[in-house]
Amino acid sequence: VKATITEIGGEKDIEAGLQKAIDQKDSVGGIVECRVTGLPVGLGEPFWDSVESLISHAVFAIPAVRGIEFGTGFQSARMFGVDHNDAIENTSGLTRTNHAGGIVGGITNGNELVFRIAIKPTSSTPKEQVTLNWETGEQEVFSVKGRHDLCIALRVPPVLEAVTAIVLTDLAMLTGLLSRVVEEPIFYITTVGAIEAAKTSGALIADSLSTEGFIHCSEACQLPGVIERFYKDVPDLQIVEISPSKLTSKLVYEKAADVDDWFPHVYGAVNWDAIKRNVL
Repeated sequence: VKATITEIGGEKDIEAGLQKAIDQKDSVGGIVECRVTGLPVGLGEPFWDSVESLISHAVFAIPAVRGIEFGTGFQSARMFGVDHNDAIENTSGLTRTNHAGGIVGGITNGNELVFRIAIKPTSSTPKEQVTLNWETGEQEVFSVKGRHDLCIALRVPPVLEAVTAIVLTDLAMLTGLLSRVVEEPIFYITTVGAIEAAKTSGALIADSLSTEGFIHCSEACQLPGVIERFYKDVPDLQIVEISPSKLTSKLVYEKAADVDDWFPHVYGAVNWDAIKRNVL
């Protein structure tokens, strides 16, 4: 994830753009471009949670942002469709051009993600301007004194990189392409019978939830609520602690559909070596 300033005060030469502000004793805005490489195909959704929507939401939390465009952006409004379309070159999704900016239908297509944001000039400027005096109710001329930024766009690149990385990491976790790094132990609520069977087979499988293709686990703080909600009257209940580092199956943290929390899911059986101890 790399963000760079491409324009200051309407100038491609950054120093020239800053000099304009100095000469005018005023502030100037700028344009910052962000490029992301190495993205997998399939992040995002076609509608509410498109990659553009989520990045834009985060970007507009950065003060002074006034606009955003992806790929060719506003220039695409002046292009023909045949010129704007990105011809696909191979089965990995590589395209000959990248007018779409790496996103098609709200979903990453494996090409470089490219977008630009517009940063306004800061309102703090030594140049005289007119505003309203709240005490007198009259318009007056004033000038901001002291130290202030000629161009706050200079501060934006690391902030833009950070919010972009947050959004993309979140999307990767939601789609199961990125597992959370887990150092703390996780727990699986099962039955005594299932544990006995696992001793023989060498693996603990999901009993009542096997049709879903994964084993529901919990963190320590989640156990009381899960037991109360789903296992309160289950006879011969057994809780085992699992060591994530010893798992041979895929571990993914996924958000619950009905509560605002993330739960660890093991895709596949829990190998016996990963079971650290019986808790209950």
